[in-house]
Amino acid sequence: MIYGIETWIRMSNARNSAQSQEEQSLLVKRCCLQVPSYWQDLVFFFSFRINAFAVLGLTFSWGAIMGFPALGIDLLHNTAALETAAALYASCVTWTVLYDMIYAHMDIKDDVAAGIKSIALRHEKNTKAVLSALAAVQVPLLAAAGVAAGSGPIFFIGSCGSAAVTLGLMIWKVQLKNVQNCWWWFKNGCLLTGGGITLGMFLDYVAKTTGFNDPDEEPVSLES
Repeated sequence: MIYGIETWIRMSNARNSAQSQEEQSLLVKRCCLQVPSYWQDLVFFFSFRINAFAVLGLTFSWGAIMGFPALGIDLLHNTAALETAAALYASCVTWTVLYDMIYAHMDIKDDVAAGIKSIALRHEKNTKAVLSALAAVQVPLLAAAGVAAGSGPIFFIGSCGSAAVTLGLMIWKVQLKNVQNCWWWFKNGCLLTGGGITLGMFLDYVAKTTGFNDPDEEPVSLES
């Protein structure tokens, strides 16, 4: 927290003293790369197993934010990029909570024996309804990221469509009381969904760079 405050103060001073955009960009990158690891480690230490799903989602999904400054995109001065990053990050957090909840069902018997009141145990009787609600949030957030980024139809059909299909299939087929089956869907389900999303993004990128979508349309720029 102290490091984060110090970084933001330096950014403010850099703007007030009209220092170069390169220095401001470096500070943004430094904040995105280092600050999250400190508070995430601290929060995870105190919340493991009770609300670990959300903490894991916040931690594992940070790459959705970190990728923008790593590419030289200033999120503080680029509204389209900020909206894209926020929607993508929220989508990834929701997705992580979803598939980690399946993983947690492998430990329910141990949670009972140890007296741990985990979220998986709390929602044991309505887990699939919770998973469905998470999927219903995750896919629209992914679509919102595509809208903010100016993605084409290939992204929405490929990435969003495949995410909806694979998540629906996983939620329908997973046997939550079968440890081996939960492990299979946890291990392979995230690969199926992630693979579909990645492939859709890649094909959309190819379509944009080759002018396949609309040669006369000016794409939304995420660069600073």
